[in-house]
Amino acid sequence: MTGHLVRSLIAGLLVAGIVHVLAILTIPSAAPNDATARVLAVARPGVVALIPSDGSVLADLDPYFLHAACAFDLTGGTTTTLAGALPDEVWTIAVVSRAGGMVASFEQDAAPNGTVSLAVGMADAVERLRLAGTLPADGFTVEAPAGPGFVLVRVAAADIESRPRIRAALQALTCAQAARPSGVRPLAPLPPLPEEEPEPRPAFPLPVPAPR
Repeated sequence: MTGHLVRSLIAGLLVAGIVHVLAILTIPSAAPNDATARVLAVARPGVVALIPSDGSVLADLDPYFLHAACAFDLTGGTTTTLAGALPDEVWTIAVVSRAGGMVASFEQDAAPNGTVSLAVGMADAVERLRLAGTLPADGFTVEAPAGPGFVLVRVAAADIESRPRIRAALQALTCAQAARPSGVRPLAPLPPLPEEEPEPRPAFPLPVPAPR
């Protein structure tokens, strides 16, 4: 009876150990597969990639829209610019960061001429671009946290005949990644204002107590 109990305990420990090892081995495959990771799997930084509406990359995409993504990684102070002309249909642009979620969005009314120029970077990198004079005057500037993310462009394409034209316009967008500009120093802080010396108070004579 005792031997049977010991064998049962040993078998239980072996099964528990095997389950523990299998759980450890399956941790990489069970890692979070977020939206940024799925986009980076089909669009490398600096390249515009068409995103299908079947949910294989991003869920809940409207099938009446065509979608394209411009992936970026702001690690190290790099910036990414998205530029080009969009068709005269309804369109939206969303900037999504893994660390900050959706940090900005734009609609068609934001660029009435249909030309889009968007720069995404960390706050200090965007400031360096501004000081270097490389930011377009009529473009959009988005500050995002460090790390990967993507810009999602969606254009309405309910008409089957218009889809090839819209798809070509999305593929013609440029998604460029630039290194941190060098040789540009931020503006020096303004010197502190001189402290104003307090005006001297008039010396009034102390009141003399009346004699008793």
